Amino acid sequence: MLKILLPIFISLNIFTIQQPKDTVHEFYDWYINKGGQNNLNIIYVEKENGMTGLNLIEIENELTKSGFFTQELISTYIASFANCNEKLSHLKYSDYLKIEDIFDLEELACGVQYPYWIGNSMEDPKVFEAEKIVKLDSTTEHVTIFFPDALLRLNVELKYQNKKWLINSIK
Repeated sequence: MLKILLPIFISLNIFTIQQPKDTVHEFYDWYINKGGQNNLNIIYVEKENGMTGLNLIEIENELTKSGFFTQELISTYIASFANCNEKLSHLKYSDYLKIEDIFDLEELACGVQYPYWIGNSMEDPKVFEAEKIVKLDSTTEHVTIFFPDALLRLNVELKYQNKKWLINSIK
């Protein structure tokens, strides 16, 4: 009888499942402190036909590449700019460059100056903490994030997909 011994390697890291709170902390650390905000800024661009548009393809690619978000959030976020992008498609880029007042863009339903991921705060918060975690079911949790310097709270919904917690909404 021949005995074959197979080496077994056990690493505790294999069995460690990232928690929703960890995903939220990693995202906000990346977004606020490590330059992620610069990667996700909506920028007005000149289209091939000389009209104005938004850099939505680049934003969608950055959201996907970041690894923090569900496809549902990415699709919803990109779709939220459809009305603005449609209206911009009738505005010559050379005319866009002449706009000096942000309110003129808001009339086009294009008030994209506030960073969505940190709410509609005019503040630029640098400090954040997870205040409350609520498990809704086996694949959905809510984490409340507090930004003390902006006196702002956001509710982050996470879904467990593909063996990790992904952000599904920020409100």
